[in-house]
Amino acid sequence: MARIRRTDKRPGRLVYLICQIPIGLAMVLCLTTPWTGWVFQIAADGTYQRGVLFVFVSSLQYLYSLVVCIYAVKYGIRETNKERRTLCWLFGIFLIFPLAAGMVQMTVGNTPIIAPAIITSLFIIFVYVQRTQIYNDALTGLNNRKRLFFMLEAKIPQVDKEHPMLLYILDANRFKQINDKYAHAEGDNALVSIAECMMQLAGEYHIFVARYGGDEFMMLDYGTELLEPVRVMERLHFLIAKKCEEKKIREQVLYSWGIPWGEDLVSFYHNLHYGLFLIKACPVA
Repeated sequence: MARIRRTDKRPGRLVYLICQIPIGLAMVLCLTTPWTGWVFQIAADGTYQRGVLFVFVSSLQYLYSLVVCIYAVKYGIRETNKERRTLCWLFGIFLIFPLAAGMVQMTVGNTPIIAPAIITSLFIIFVYVQRTQIYNDALTGLNNRKRLFFMLEAKIPQVDKEHPMLLYILDANRFKQINDKYAHAEGDNALVSIAECMMQLAGEYHIFVARYGGDEFMMLDYGTELLEPVRVMERLHFLIAKKCEEKKIREQVLYSWGIPWGEDLVSFYHNLHYGLFLIKACPVA
């Protein structure tokens, strides 16, 4: 049987194991310091005092954190998905709070605040990850239906002549044919391509974009002055055609679009679903 050899440059298990030895040693020193006093100790008068190995353990912690930050920035530069890129940048700035706390601790002295600073950084990353999982679509990275409805519930009561609003419904045409002909991977690639174009459009025109579900997308334009719908859709059509050419998608990605309206949230949702029904029944080729 032929042996499959790895062609990538990722480090092997032995390298990972070797990298765990110094941080494992630091953990052992921290756990045993109440009895040894090597890292820190509490004096008889209740004051905090550094041990002989305090600088060594602190340097190891900063070194490992620095390596993680460098790798996060490296992958953040390469990442094309907006949400994953933001998460990488968050890991990249992980050291800001610990470094600031370290400077304060070195200046003031006897003030162990590095650990709370690290916990603060971890908490910020945790909150962002949880928010992303709750309000962002897993495949495309766009806002999901839950965040779309929260946005509509907040914006519809504010709509008047001075604060107009437009909601665009987009439905990808012949999407089932792409899945049946080229498998679901190509269909996912087409959805991600549409989402990337919508993200770019949102950055250019400052509009809210979301994936409603399946091959259905939404764009929300609100403010004192609305964009011309034809202009917006022509720009999106150009971006999608260019993206499909760059990614060499084997089937042309077409879509239908419409704009529902309602006087309140209930009628708005009714017209929204009715509009989706009409788009699916009478697609634009």
